Amino acid sequence: MEPVSNVVVTVSNTDLVEFNSSVRLSCSSSGSSRSFLWLNSSSEVTASDRVQLTDGNSTLTIVSVTRYDQGPFRCHVSNPVSSVTSGPILLSIYGRISSASVTSTSTQPIEGTSFNLTCEAAGSVVNRKWKKGDSYVLPDHIKFYDNNRVLSFQPLKKTDNGEYSCEISNPVSSDTAKYIMTVIYGPENVQTAGPSEIRLNQTLTLICSAESTPAASYTWNLNGTEIRNSAVFIKVITKLSDSGQYTCEARNIITGKTSSAVHGLTVTALPDKPSSCSAGCIAGIVIACLVIL
Repeated sequence: MEPVSNVVVTVSNTDLVEFNSSVRLSCSSSGSSRSFLWLNSSSEVTASDRVQLTDGNSTLTIVSVTRYDQGPFRCHVSNPVSSVTSGPILLSIYGRISSASVTSTSTQPIEGTSFNLTCEAAGSVVNRKWKKGDSYVLPDHIKFYDNNRVLSFQPLKKTDNGEYSCEISNPVSSDTAKYIMTVIYGPENVQTAGPSEIRLNQTLTLICSAESTPAASYTWNLNGTEIRNSAVFIKVITKLSDSGQYTCEARNIITGKTSSAVHGLTVTALPDKPSSCSAGCIAGIVIACLVIL
């Protein structure tokens, strides 16, 4: 009787979809009067609704695989004089990715704070890749955690504005989820526009602006006294005392920050009007000149 040797297991498919794929494992060997036994880890594999043993038990077929069918599988071949067990065979079984999503730690991404984006999906996730626009995100003040599941901004910058996407994949499926980042910041770079000198009875228009998300609210003060709550200040100048330091204060209601700029204004009186001469007056002067000549 020839002893058992050269036990080899072949697999019909290596990348399997959970609840969808079927797989066939075939065991071959040399030797005479052989019997075949399949093991899943250390347990014997027996026939069931999903499991079929054919060709004298040398072929194992699993229908509609689940994640619990990964193995390791071994084929044990024996006869009255010898026995040999194959090496372990692991099956790659993936659940289809569905309903990928990106969630954030807060609904208000504020500049200067730590902020995380988390990429989730049902199914077997093998790879996660993050993009901003069309470019892959590179580590800088941005860190990756939990096999790229978490994208962490440490801290958040206003330049982090943009569209982020998380690409999720495994060998049998893929999906993409997106997140629009609008960083809340400011106010900063407050500026005023308007004249620095004006005459009495003219109309003064001062305009205040600042970089801020969301848009800032504005308050005008004259020499420390509040005079208007708006970005634009308009007033007819009627007094010399309207001269002074016009301060615009910008405020971001979410960040709670304020910033200001000062606009100096000098009010001058109207010049004295020149004396007027009527047509008769001018004619008299001309006649006088002629007489002298």
